[in-house]
Amino acid sequence: MHPTQNIRQALQDPALYQFLQWKYQQKSLLKRGGQIYPVAVYPAPKNQQKNPESILSGLDLHQTSKESLIIQDPCYRNLFKSMGRPLIDLPTYTMSEFHSNGFLKFQCGLGSYFQMLDTCEALEWELLVTWCNHYCCRRTLGRQDKNFLRFEAQLPLRQKVHSCVSDPIHSGKGRSVGLAVSTLIAFYDHNKLYLWLQRRSSQTLSLLEGMFHVFPSFMLQPTNPHRIKEEFSITHHFNREYMEELFNRPQFSALEDPPFDFYQDPCFLRLQSYQEQKEALFLLTGVAVNLLNLRPEICTLLFIKNPEWFEYHFRQAPSQQRFCCNEEFLEGKNQREKIFPFGCPIPYTDPDDDLIKTGNLYPDKMVPSGAAAFWLGIDTLRSIT
Repeated sequence: MHPTQNIRQALQDPALYQFLQWKYQQKSLLKRGGQIYPVAVYPAPKNQQKNPESILSGLDLHQTSKESLIIQDPCYRNLFKSMGRPLIDLPTYTMSEFHSNGFLKFQCGLGSYFQMLDTCEALEWELLVTWCNHYCCRRTLGRQDKNFLRFEAQLPLRQKVHSCVSDPIHSGKGRSVGLAVSTLIAFYDHNKLYLWLQRRSSQTLSLLEGMFHVFPSFMLQPTNPHRIKEEFSITHHFNREYMEELFNRPQFSALEDPPFDFYQDPCFLRLQSYQEQKEALFLLTGVAVNLLNLRPEICTLLFIKNPEWFEYHFRQAPSQQRFCCNEEFLEGKNQREKIFPFGCPIPYTDPDDDLIKTGNLYPDKMVPSGAAAFWLGIDTLRSIT
């Protein structure tokens, strides 16, 4: 059995999420419909929602040095390299400090993609591999505290992070904590409101193949090393990834100058016209910290009120302007997805229990940050509709 298959089995074990709840019990873990998701959530204040850029406070242009990293473990990166996955070490915007009192704010710096894999994703790999190898922690129901303490002692990378940093959820000290964004798209098809999900494919550098995720979802990364300050923008990144993930536009090369050509694409111009008419809203919904890798994601919502958007891009547009799934996501496989061949939209319903059952939105079926972006987006939708 391939090692990643064992890992997926670990992600289906409810006791793993109980361990994370035990370890991070002082944090606001996401709980919905009796389910616990392995992510700490920080909803955006209502007066911050309409200004996603307000979450980025400042940018230190000095690159994180290898000497400043308290852990560096290439096992996760080497695994995907051995599987033939493409690996490119590009710059990333990183979390230096996260402030969650009042307005949500990130003080940011610069790191690299490989540094992020070796200091954040390595924590997830260590946790899941160790979980698979310690049967007693998964199966013994009594005296959980004792078992969890014994299990925690088998996580040297995580222990080192916690011993050197008092609160690694709010501080990126000693790691290269790459920032990412996850966006829930809510749209109308005729008079019915849908919430759009996708399933991750094997082409992504992730252990979560086949799990549901919102989209666009992406790293905050400049495409041009000479435009690092200019590209330090959530909205700009969202616009770029909207074109890439919904319309399969090519990724923009770091050598491209300028990297903004997609702003002239008719698909983007149509979205822009809806935004100008207040028929589409791009909102900040909060921050989610994935407890598997201790890395934050900025959560946003694209709410498209005008049903013409979906009607046009799904049924009426010329082929080059229709929705087109890119390689990061799987094609539809079940009956519900045959209605919408592109992705997995689920009809909005209330209460939360019904949404979970309708969409199969259980913790072992969802990317943690995607679950947070989904539920934070639902809360925002309910507050504005």
